[in-house]
Amino acid sequence: MSSVEHCRFRPPRTGHLLMWEVTRYCNLACAHCCTDASPLLRRTPAVSTESALRLISELPALGITSMTLSGGEPLLRPDLPRLLDLAGHLGVGVYLNTNGYPITRRRAEALRAAGVRMVTISLDSHRAEDHNTIRRNPSAFDRAVRGIRECLRAGVPVRVSGVITPDLLPELEEYVAFVAGLGVPRVVLNTAFPVGRARRNPALVPSPDPGLAAHLDTLKHRYAAGGPQLDHSLGADEGGSNGAGRTAAPATCAAGTRILHIAANGDVSGCSWLYKLDPGRFRLGNITRSSLTDILRRVPAMRASLPRTTEGCPLTDVEAETA
Repeated sequence: MSSVEHCRFRPPRTGHLLMWEVTRYCNLACAHCCTDASPLLRRTPAVSTESALRLISELPALGITSMTLSGGEPLLRPDLPRLLDLAGHLGVGVYLNTNGYPITRRRAEALRAAGVRMVTISLDSHRAEDHNTIRRNPSAFDRAVRGIRECLRAGVPVRVSGVITPDLLPELEEYVAFVAGLGVPRVVLNTAFPVGRARRNPALVPSPDPGLAAHLDTLKHRYAAGGPQLDHSLGADEGGSNGAGRTAAPATCAAGTRILHIAANGDVSGCSWLYKLDPGRFRLGNITRSSLTDILRRVPAMRASLPRTTEGCPLTDVEAETA
């Protein structure tokens, strides 16, 4: 049975999954960062507050009812409270991806008050030394764990996201047990994709492992009766011809139809991974110069250029073309 590359996202059956990198500035410079985020970058966002608010105002008319904010570190964008306030006023649900470092008790309570639907906190190992090495900060592990605990205490829905590196691979059971011990209800495990800083650190990208999905399935069933819900996003390593019963990820391409991505500079694309492989080819437009409504008219032409859309994700094909 041949393997099919699965989508690395979980798009809704209808509507769009909008992922917006609201800044490239970050307090960390993680070795596997797909956006090359860093504390050395300019803190002032490339997309102004005015442009960001205008974008959010467009979403309801386009049928986009939720968005995921990431970065960089989105909690370090100075006008984030204004973005959350407008989204809440318009009924646009907000999900937030963070390294957890900036989350204090006060900030966790503010996220709950703003109505953030879920905070996903990155934790790449149950061992402080390993996590701190990847995150390149000696306090990263303690601050991430503190952020998890403060969100749980404040009643903010929490998910933990981990990147499966070769070092973590033989210790996945211990990792999930550690996260379960924190009281986290949801865990998602991913493999790194060689873009951004991860391209320059290939040792963090594990070799293809057809047995990985089955191993994670075993862990998923172990915790099914009690403990965190476990999901995984492994691309080709989902295994089998369609990944049935293993993953909620589609085995077709949803770029532009059910997935939208906005980069920190305002570029819009149908998929963040495709954009990071070849920005010039997959850039649909920029929200600082055009409305999202106008930009989305270019989706059909972009999809027509993809090597595949109905059987598997085209990432591997595009990666080979850009190598």
